[in-house]
Amino acid sequence: MEEHKPMITTCEEDQHMVAAAQHILKALASSKTVSHELRKTLLDLEIQLSTINERKGSGIKQLERKLKCLEDKVVMLRLEEELVQILVNHKQYFEVD
Repeated sequence: MEEHKPMITTCEEDQHMVAAAQHILKALASSKTVSHELRKTLLDLEIQLSTINERKGSGIKQLERKLKCLEDKVVMLRLEEELVQILVNHKQYFEVD
């Protein structure tokens, strides 16, 4: 059966690729053989990539927080179900005559 990677891993990989592209753009822009106009274009592109990377990073953090919240709720629901089952199974100990 085919394994599926979680979406978070794909997003993190995208972030790494964007960061690598930023480093390449900075290196090209710092070259002395690059024209002023090309340098400006490269730096503008680097700024745009930085913005994209920041948005994706904050989106991942939000998703992680939401998933953690849902996980906590599921755990609480399971505990409540177990408690109810224990009470039902032992109701004779709680009955008042």
